[in-house]
Amino acid sequence: FAQMLGWTDNRSLRLTTLLSALLLALLTDLVWRSNPRADSPPMRALFPSHIAFLLVTFALGIVNDPMITLFAPAIVLAIMLTRMKLSPLAWGLTIALIVFGAARLIDVYGDLDYWLYPASAAIAADLRVPFVIGGAWREPARWISLIGLLANQFTIVGVALALVGLARLSRWHPPVGTVTLVAFGTYGIFGLIYFGADATVL
Repeated sequence: FAQMLGWTDNRSLRLTTLLSALLLALLTDLVWRSNPRADSPPMRALFPSHIAFLLVTFALGIVNDPMITLFAPAIVLAIMLTRMKLSPLAWGLTIALIVFGAARLIDVYGDLDYWLYPASAAIAADLRVPFVIGGAWREPARWISLIGLLANQFTIVGVALALVGLARLSRWHPPVGTVTLVAFGTYGIFGLIYFGADATVL
């Protein structure tokens, strides 16, 4: 499918990181402005251009790296939390981008044989393939592996501080905390089921 459309695997990790950070910042801004705390200073109202900029950033991210599609649940949740009345065109574009991104994600990381492959057998064999295995999220060893990967990258202290920060954010501003948790949670689930050797980079 990717070859038919002329896509090549020339993803830019720097651009992926930049667009991911920008998407997270835009989602936070959207939810923050539309759900201000009682003690927050007055803020500018949201405009349709905010949603447009969010969708353009999302589209650029998908074209560069299909993994950006994992932001889709957080994006839909953030839009719903803004309580803005979007036009059918805006919703249509949002759905089209998600479908397009999902198609790219499946094309790059999906393989039916590996999706149905026994996760326990893959773990026992220390299998390293650039695909996802559907049942891997139920294996305790994958959770331990994911925690270990995060600890190696950010140290135990860094992971603990991140968890405490998310917990405090969720309590201090629940809508922003929820959107952030959904975004991180989606990536976490992907990390549980992805068996590629480049998992530490992704």
